[in-house]
Amino acid sequence: MIYQKLGKTNLTVSKIGFGGIPIMTGHESIFLARLKGSLYTESLETIRYAFGKGINFYDTAIDYRDSEKIIGEALCNVRKEVILATKSKALSYDKMINDITSSLKNLQTDYIDLFQLHYVKNSNALEQIMNPENGAFKALLEKKEEGAIRFIGLASHNPFVFKEAIDANLFDTIQLPLNLLEHECNHIIEIAKNNNVGTIAMKPYAGGALTNSLVKLTELGLSNQELKEIALSYVYSTDVSITIPGMGTKSEVDENIQILLNKMNNKKYPLELINSIIKKVGKTFCRRCQYCEPCPNNISISAILRIIKYYEDYDLPDWAKEQYKEIEKNYLNCSRCYICESKCPYDLKIVNELERIHNIISK
Repeated sequence: MIYQKLGKTNLTVSKIGFGGIPIMTGHESIFLARLKGSLYTESLETIRYAFGKGINFYDTAIDYRDSEKIIGEALCNVRKEVILATKSKALSYDKMINDITSSLKNLQTDYIDLFQLHYVKNSNALEQIMNPENGAFKALLEKKEEGAIRFIGLASHNPFVFKEAIDANLFDTIQLPLNLLEHECNHIIEIAKNNNVGTIAMKPYAGGALTNSLVKLTELGLSNQELKEIALSYVYSTDVSITIPGMGTKSEVDENIQILLNKMNNKKYPLELINSIIKKVGKTFCRRCQYCEPCPNNISISAILRIIKYYEDYDLPDWAKEQYKEIEKNYLNCSRCYICESKCPYDLKIVNELERIHNIISK
């Protein structure tokens, strides 16, 4: 395994980390069954296997169902040897305090190495978080002073949010999407490095959009293994501190590590092939830039486009349906005005996609 420092935290992290989404369940009833079943055991074994292979960084979130609990149970006996990172979408002080308390319990620990603000959408959300009176950041600072949190990070898809966060000089790390299809935040990596802010690359397979698009790439003669190697090698070629692909099986752990070693041995793929992949898959892929919003009918466009990824690419249909119920009524207000499409810099057919998603998930 290859290790390096994570920005100003001075934590020594494995170049590849463990992304905790694939081990989460999609529905509470499944969760109860899983506690007694082979899937739960397999998840524990996969996490411990990753640790045995030298992976010491584990990323999860309170929003990832039972992911925190599984990681906590799997690693409780080696707690001092691993780095636990979790996240919360809380904007307020009280909600963040509750989430930190829950995460500590779930992870079976009295401290969390890196606690991140999760999916900070825009400057308005960041402003709420940073409110000195009742913002979530106040809670993080208090818990850091108490020793319950060692370092504070921020996860987002918005380059403007990252720039504001780095300029504020209050965050130790940022977590950003980085893959063949999403380049909007690439320039932030250099800015973060110059400010000694650690960088964590999430969604190296574009949230499954790449690996689940193999059928579109058959004419390129690519196998699934080759496609994964090209995608992950691209991320490894950047200057990020650590990459956290999701892993649900031992074979995926081995695959991801081998790709890293191949990259370090300078195995390369033709630029023409990479561009062909981007061209074929990128036309239908939402980058979560949110330029399509606000919607005049108050539809949560980016949220709906995000939810379908969990349904189709992460194989979590029950969880996706549960999330969709909270915003479904907004979609029903769609007037097909196409304003969102006129603002999309990637020419996505948003209106038809929203309709397709509604027809799939609302059933």
